[in-house]
Amino acid sequence: MKNSQLQGIKIAGDVRFQNFIVFEPQSVRVPEQDVLIRGYEARYVFDQVMAKLSRRDTIQDLIINNRLSKIANMMSLVQNEESIVITKFLDKIWKRYSYLSNLGENFLDLKSYLLVFPEYQSQRDTLIATRKVMDDLDDGMDEETEETEGDSIESVDVSLQTA
Repeated sequence: MKNSQLQGIKIAGDVRFQNFIVFEPQSVRVPEQDVLIRGYEARYVFDQVMAKLSRRDTIQDLIINNRLSKIANMMSLVQNEESIVITKFLDKIWKRYSYLSNLGENFLDLKSYLLVFPEYQSQRDTLIATRKVMDDLDDGMDEETEETEGDSIESVDVSLQTA
């Protein structure tokens, strides 16, 4: 493959990885292994992203700016900045992606993040969450899902009996 083709594949993959910004009280539910930045540093990073991306005028940047404006409004309501969490980047096809998307707001894709912070280009592996979740978390989630499914089936059976 040519170098330009490899570059195109890398950029397409970068768009597939997203991170989230999570506020109180949901921020305590983010597993520690998925936390990229926490607290006042998260606010500082957000302010840098706003400053750098607000100067750009492409349609993609305008879409990002609209999302960042929404997050800025949420930031203004935060009472404790220590509870702000920016997650590591997750692939959209992972189960944890949907879990974290319900906890927080979509922040940036990896391509946009590296555009703002090019110094992290060589540290990409530390920015991306590991695909394998700790076994304790996997086991706990599976058991919890099985119990919930069992409870919902029983509740349906009960409603059928009374009808």
